[in-house]
Amino acid sequence: MSSQSLANEPSSQSSDSEEEQLAPARVTKNIKRKTTKQYCAWTFRSDIQTDLLSAEGVPVDEKTKLLSEHIRTRISHTQPHAVVCVIAFCNMSKAITRLPHESPSISIPVVWFVQSHQCTAYMMRNWLQEAWEPLPGGLADSPQFLDFSQRAASLDSSWFRLGIFGALGLNNRARADARTERKVLRPLPALARLS
Repeated sequence: MSSQSLANEPSSQSSDSEEEQLAPARVTKNIKRKTTKQYCAWTFRSDIQTDLLSAEGVPVDEKTKLLSEHIRTRISHTQPHAVVCVIAFCNMSKAITRLPHESPSISIPVVWFVQSHQCTAYMMRNWLQEAWEPLPGGLADSPQFLDFSQRAASLDSSWFRLGIFGALGLNNRARADARTERKVLRPLPALARLS
């Protein structure tokens, strides 16, 4: 009997495997990760407390260089690899109009603009704990950035542009505008002499 039971066992196992092969496949649902928005341009506002700018008789240009170096040393050690360019606009009115008897420590409002490779707000918050706002069109199309650039270019304004890190690149629209500008026909110097 034992030989018969051994002979029967393999046949029962083979019928089980045939049933498994003929059974319908289980449908598994893949859990998808929540998609996050990625942007190439960011902005935030902050105030910087400093006493570096309290020296008397120092020109404003030197004060802006001092401030940009101060900011660069504070943020560069944790800067993410995706960051390409950091530009800050600061209101230097308190540093310019400060009287000698006032406190040497002043608060300077700063508006930051960051150009980066595609990244999420999570990466930017890990770098600096601020309220980051994405700029979907890039810096070249951002009305905020263009407004602060015009303020800094004005001689009457107390806003100054600080180049903290990198060089500002162009977005798609600005690159297309630059290409069309280069393609505009200009009179060649040799042809201008002939006419």
